[in-house]
Amino acid sequence: MTRSHHSLQQLDSTDFYIANQLTAEGLDELQRMLLLYRHGLHTALDGPPGVGKTRAIIEVAQILNVPLFTKNCSSRTTESHIISYPSLTVKDGASVTIQISGPLIRALHTPGIFYGDEFNLLKEDVQKRLNSAFDERRAIDRSDGRLIRAKPGFWGVISYNPTQNLAIQDLEDSVADRFVHLQFERWNSDFKAYISACKASNNGRSPEARRHDFGIDLEERGIDPQTLQFYRRVSDQDGSMAWQDFFTGKSISTKPAYTYLSRRTKPLFR
Repeated sequence: MTRSHHSLQQLDSTDFYIANQLTAEGLDELQRMLLLYRHGLHTALDGPPGVGKTRAIIEVAQILNVPLFTKNCSSRTTESHIISYPSLTVKDGASVTIQISGPLIRALHTPGIFYGDEFNLLKEDVQKRLNSAFDERRAIDRSDGRLIRAKPGFWGVISYNPTQNLAIQDLEDSVADRFVHLQFERWNSDFKAYISACKASNNGRSPEARRHDFGIDLEERGIDPQTLQFYRRVSDQDGSMAWQDFFTGKSISTKPAYTYLSRRTKPLFR
C-alpha cells in the first residue's frame, strides 16, 4: 500500500502528501509519528479542525502497510461502539449470543492501528474505560468477561480538537497521560490556499509547479517502509539532485520506496 512518486514535476494534483507540521529540528509529522510507532508509544494528535490530523494517520498506515481501524467519536458514542456488542445468531438450531468486535478489539487482535477521531467528545467514563488498552496492560475486557490482549504491532492513535467551549472537555487526565502528544498548528492563509488549489485544480499542473503561485518552498523526502529510515532529496555541488540520509547526509544509490513533499528546512548535518 506504499506509494512512490516519480518526481516533483510528475506528481498528480490529487495524489500527494505535503508534510507541513515541522519541528525546529525539521522533523515533519510523518517522521515523528513513525518514530513513535517504532517505539510503541501511543499518540495523541492535538490541533484545530482542518490541519491534516486524520490525513496524516491515513498516510502513516499506508506507509506501514497495516490496517487502520477508525472510530469517529461523539458524545453519543458508547463503549460498545468501540469495544464490542452482543448479537443473537442461530447455531445448530438454537439462538446463541456472540460478540461483534468494534474497531479497538479488531486493532488489538489483527494487529493494526486504532484511530479514535475527536476522542475528547467521548464521555469521561467511556474514555477511562479504554485506558487498559493504552497502558502497560495492553488489553481490555469485553462485556462478556473475555480479556482481549494486544498482539505485537498494535498502536493506538487519537485526535482531539482543543476547545474553549465549556460544554466540551479536553481529554480526561488519566487518558491524556497514556499518550505522547503531537501539536498540529493552524495553516497560514498562503498554505491553505495552495492546498485548496492543488485539490480543486484539474488542469494537470503539479503541486511543484503550482507552489510558485503561492510562494511555497517545498522539498522531496523519502521513507524506507521496512527500516523506517528517513531521507531527503538535495542538490549536489554540481547541481544534480541526489537522495541523502535525513540525519547524516550520507548519499544513497537508490530512491526510497515511499516519497512525499515537505515544507523545506535546512539539513540537520553540515
